[in-house]
Amino acid sequence: MRRGALAAYLELMRFSNVLTAVADVWMGMAVSLGALPGPALTACITVASVCLYLSGMVLNDVLDAAHDARDRSTRPIPSGRVGREQAMTFGLGLMGAGLVAAGLASVLTSSPLPAAVGVALACTIYAYDAWPKPSPLKPLLMGACRGLNALLGMSLVQSSVGGDTVGFGPRLAAIPLGLLIYIVGVTLFARNEAAVSRRAALARGSLTALLGVAVLAAGPLLPANGAGVELRVAPLAWGLLWVVTALLIARRFAAALLQPRPATVQAAVGNAIQGVIVIDAALAWGYAGQLWGLAILALLPPTMLLSRRVPQT
Repeated sequence: MRRGALAAYLELMRFSNVLTAVADVWMGMAVSLGALPGPALTACITVASVCLYLSGMVLNDVLDAAHDARDRSTRPIPSGRVGREQAMTFGLGLMGAGLVAAGLASVLTSSPLPAAVGVALACTIYAYDAWPKPSPLKPLLMGACRGLNALLGMSLVQSSVGGDTVGFGPRLAAIPLGLLIYIVGVTLFARNEAAVSRRAALARGSLTALLGVAVLAAGPLLPANGAGVELRVAPLAWGLLWVVTALLIARRFAAALLQPRPATVQAAVGNAIQGVIVIDAALAWGYAGQLWGLAILALLPPTMLLSRRVPQT
């Protein structure tokens, strides 16, 4: 593949964001099991997440090509750098590969849950991509995609991995719910990022995203069901961790509220997307230990470097 074509496909896939999907499933596995499982199972869940995430980015541009031709003519499909039919085939191929990987995880665990969550995630991704852009359901579907991606990592929770079976209780359920709310907020915030945004809409998006962070921080107050979901840091440290996380995300929101221009809004959206890795690292740090928190946080520097080469939005 020529360098120009490769760059076009990387932009089509929003490849700079892909490690946020990896962070979700690694966090899901670490939090629900106390550690990542064996290499084969970790690879299957990771590949499933990556392929499904990238398929969603590609199919979104395929199904939104007419809108992009008016408002974002430099994107790969409207600019002619990638053909619409080739992109559709590529996107569906990625989705198929993701479903196969999720199915292999089910085979390895003798549990239908990874495959079932993979199918649910694929259906939600396609529904988001195909749903009319102005629909109020669009942000909810986007949030559901992120929540289901985390749930894909947690789908091993009822499987016997290393001889232990872990239950799925309210404390674990708060994690995909909090991520769903967070991404709904980010999506609301980003709705008019290509034009001058209204401060009221930005404020609603910001507050919704921060509500999602609050739900995640409040998780330890909920009942736990099974091993692997006990808080492993002091409550004060946990609280301070989430205050810092919220401030890192909110500072860019505040800058966009003060100056609601496309550049500041897009910078805030990019920061919020990268913030998913920080959120996942905080969850893994608190529930699975420092090692897993740092392993997930290590995904942030390459994501930041990639964002300088490949557009995030």
